[in-house]
Order: sequence, then C-alpha cells, then structure tokens
Amino acid sequence: MCAGKLGPGALTIAYPLRKGDLAKLTFYEGGAGGYLVRRAGPEALAVIAWEQTDGACPLPNGDLGVCPPSETRVVKLHVPAHVKVHEAIVEIEPDGTRHPIDCAM
Repeated sequence: MCAGKLGPGALTIAYPLRKGDLAKLTFYEGGAGGYLVRRAGPEALAVIAWEQTDGACPLPNGDLGVCPPSETRVVKLHVPAHVKVHEAIVEIEPDGTRHPIDCAM
C-alpha cells in the first residue's frame, strides 16, 4: 500500500468486508470509496463502486452515527464458483501496456 506505507489490513478495520465480499479497494480523502468484488449468486461476481462520507448521519433513534455506504453495481460477470480471484493493481498506459504500481515513484 503506497499511502503512508500502512500495513496489510489497516483500512480493513474501518471498512471491513461484509458477507459475500471477496475483495475491496479503498481510497480515503475526506470520505472513503473505491471498488469491491462480491458474489452475486452461485456463478456470478459483481464489481461494485462504493462511497461513504466521513460525516455523521441521523440514526433511527434520533442520535447521530456513522453514515452508511452507498453502492452502485458497475458490472456483473458470469464466474463459476470454483474460480479463484487474484488481486493486482497496475498502471495501464494509453497503448494498453500494464506496469505494476511502484510506490517509490
């Protein structure tokens, strides 16, 4: 992770995976957001864009609390249940060439 060289799982505590979530990429700057991959049935995965403000929202009892995240499905893919998902963050050049992210740059 590049930002501040946080250790693995540092943001997982604040923005945990929920039931059915397989992976989550979180960006934080005055609120959080990113993308997550979630099982969307026995043979489907959904890529979801999510965002969550760092402000307070009213709770049903009238108190203020953490605002819930909002989600928008980007795509749903047919993926058999036995397939393994591997995460990779890359930079993509205009010509399609892929390079691993280099935090030293």
